[in-house]
Amino acid sequence: MKRIIVIIASLLLQSCAVSNYGKQNTTEIEGKPSNAKVYYNGLLAGQTPCKIYIPSKDLRPHKLNANLTISANGYESKEIKLKPKIRTNVLVFDAIALISMSPFMIAPLIDYSSGVMFKPEKKIDYKLNQNK
Repeated sequence: MKRIIVIIASLLLQSCAVSNYGKQNTTEIEGKPSNAKVYYNGLLAGQTPCKIYIPSKDLRPHKLNANLTISANGYESKEIKLKPKIRTNVLVFDAIALISMSPFMIAPLIDYSSGVMFKPEKKIDYKLNQNK
């Protein structure tokens, strides 16, 4: 009986996280000095304070490619390698799919390989040092 309940719950609740989290990867960047330029993987992404979009594919641990460079005139540039965190709700639903052997067993593989199982840091505070 418990197995049937788990299977029904996984069928009703489980969905591929790609559809739910594909567009929600933003990181807020602020610090001193303000109006610093933010580059994401070498491309200008904005000027601080700002929010930038981080593609899910760049957050995959096996192909991590999420680098920020913050620079301002008269200051030393700062390089930051983003450290993705696991979306625990996605992990829980994916675990249910695997345990229950539901038809959605493929969802964990899609969520991991696409990167949507991971999220970027919500906020990055920086302080640039003045050139000497």
